[in-house]
Amino acid sequence: MALELGPDSIPLLSPEVTVELGPESVVASADEHEYVFEGDEVRVLAAVKHRLDGSASIAALARDGDFPAELLVTMLSSLAEDGLVLDARPVLEARSAEGFLDGFRRMCDFWAKEWQRSRFWQVMRSGDAPRGVVLGWGVEFYHYVESANDHMAAAVAYCRTDQVIRRWLAEHYVEEHDHSRHFVEGLAACGLSPDEVRRAPPLPSTASLINYLTEIATTDSIAYAGTFAAMRPRLRPEPGQLDRFYDGLVRLYPFAQPLLEKIRAHSKEDVELDHHVLVIERILRERVTITPEIARRIVRAARGLSEHFVLYFDGIFDSYSPADAPLPRRPLDARAFLV
Repeated sequence: MALELGPDSIPLLSPEVTVELGPESVVASADEHEYVFEGDEVRVLAAVKHRLDGSASIAALARDGDFPAELLVTMLSSLAEDGLVLDARPVLEARSAEGFLDGFRRMCDFWAKEWQRSRFWQVMRSGDAPRGVVLGWGVEFYHYVESANDHMAAAVAYCRTDQVIRRWLAEHYVEEHDHSRHFVEGLAACGLSPDEVRRAPPLPSTASLINYLTEIATTDSIAYAGTFAAMRPRLRPEPGQLDRFYDGLVRLYPFAQPLLEKIRAHSKEDVELDHHVLVIERILRERVTITPEIARRIVRAARGLSEHFVLYFDGIFDSYSPADAPLPRRPLDARAFLV
């Protein structure tokens, strides 16, 4: 069913779309799609392109930019037909769990495209990533997965108003608490010292990601449960899909095969544990009635996590690309500053 936009729609533009402004036209492009806007459309798109983030209605954008709402509806409808614009309104104003969850998953898929198109993943898929970036990813992935013992434990401790939700969060934590062992073993097989990996401080961007999750976990159990939609695949992978992906990486980076095999094992373990089915789904179907206020809390938390993932992958690429970057990173020794 084609998406129908109207003045009350709250447009969310896919991160796939790039917008190039010219003096007489604007070109919006995404892979095989290209859209050329001319005349009044140039002024309209120039005024709103940075606000198509699911935070303002078309009517509000038109009012702020002093142009007809119908003009923006027509412009965005062509992108919506190709799946490059979503309407966030049904999600933010949802009255049923199913109505919210379907649209929310789509929004998270949109946001994930931003970090999936990062410089890190472009270089990884090209086969040109240096050894430091590949193994540095493993080190930072270790820190991220190990942080389950911080944010997931905190989520259980701070969920004090609903014992059923608390039990679900605890069950999820138990399933995840020791998965970081995969990465230490894989990195050790690639020549890194396990003790040095464990002692290495995470990059600031990795620490920020972990701190963000911990903050949400201690302040909003429902929104925290929703953040996992920004981490997990939308559906159970098709048979062979994971193997094709990791087989490709192993061919590109044979030196990192032990690490990549451990990451593959971790991904398959998540699938076997049905982690593509989220705790937030159980919460909204069985424990909490969705309201616009709850919907906005969940969406805001997931969007924030997606933004932290962008910084996380940027941090890995920027920090581990230099040939002289230490791997693993060395912990700071205060004694070096003593005279």
